[in-house]
Amino acid sequence: MNTMHIISHFKIEGKRADEFVQVLKRIWTDDVVEFKGKYYSIPASKIGPKPIQKPHPPVYLGGFSPNTFSRIVNYDTNGWLAVVGGSRIYR
Repeated sequence: MNTMHIISHFKIEGKRADEFVQVLKRIWTDDVVEFKGKYYSIPASKIGPKPIQKPHPPVYLGGFSPNTFSRIVNYDTNGWLAVVGGSRIYR
């Protein structure tokens, strides 16, 4: 796998994560969920049961790129999950 492929992969995964957080929050909070994105699509649906925690269960994201921290702020998640040693320990 070359470097450009890896960079491209992470850009796609980041955009998919953006949509996933949006979809998950809608499923947990909206009575009727409808979503049309690039990676996820939900026709108008009633999805339940809803979580007891309001407005929804905590959402924590993990990652090591500056985009991870932007995503945490932009989608109003509850925090960041770090791994001691960072990504290099797993190579």
